[in-house]
Amino acid sequence: MTSIDANQKEADIVQLHDGRELCFSSYGANNGKPVLYQHGFPASRLEAEIVAAAAGRVGVRLIAVDRPGHGGSSYDPRASILSWADDMQVLIRTLNLQAPAVLAVSGGCPYALAMVFRLGESLGPVGIIGGLGPLCASGLLADMHRPARMLFGLCQRAPGLANQLLSRLVGPLMARNPELALRMVASNGCEADREVLACPEVRSVLLAALAEAFRSGASGPARGAILLAGSWGFPLSAVQKRVKLWYATEDATVPLPHGTYLQQQLPVAVLETFAEEGHFSLPIRHAERLLTDLVS
Repeated sequence: MTSIDANQKEADIVQLHDGRELCFSSYGANNGKPVLYQHGFPASRLEAEIVAAAAGRVGVRLIAVDRPGHGGSSYDPRASILSWADDMQVLIRTLNLQAPAVLAVSGGCPYALAMVFRLGESLGPVGIIGGLGPLCASGLLADMHRPARMLFGLCQRAPGLANQLLSRLVGPLMARNPELALRMVASNGCEADREVLACPEVRSVLLAALAEAFRSGASGPARGAILLAGSWGFPLSAVQKRVKLWYATEDATVPLPHGTYLQQQLPVAVLETFAEEGHFSLPIRHAERLLTDLVS
């Protein structure tokens, strides 16, 4: 395992069996309860900085990992949502983690559930904040705002064309201008989201996470969009573990129907909603409480 320094945040590299590298950073309490943080889309491990202080207060060690082609993790043209569980299993063994908890935000949701499907009892508690539901054959895409419907709709109808546009045009544009990417992700945000995104410290973290996502190019995020738009590769009914779902009632990025759908489809899921909160304000304003709930 080797160390690198990216964006002034120490990062570590784990070598995978096929030669690829998996990049991660740790936040919070160094010797705290391990929690594997699954970042949103488009983002990177640096996103976990927004809940780092809360993790330290709760006694949690957040281990945030870049997905393939994001940040410092190698691109994998064969990557799938299910193959992510295999990568994470290597990380868990390398770090000798005992029953680590899993915390996913937004687009990290399917990857967290894939880990539960594959790794099951070797994991600790599982929590999802504003998690993206399955967009394929669920009707959930219709509930999302127009930019998301256009993006994921194209990924579903013409994945080859979507890959070309995202990797050669949209992705490089976002890499050069993360402010534009943040505006697109946060478009139509509620008042609570506008308030937290007006905070310079929050914007700094999210912009750094976006820029890091495209550090090695746009192929990884492009592949990620196509995977999120398609089949996850496993039935939700086979996720045999209790999952805590936290959703904001005013979330315009991943609306509440995603949470209610997951609650209905997962065998054991508990849904809690937060009034007058949005996609960004929920994890930022309630981080300490959610982390405490997750690991207690």
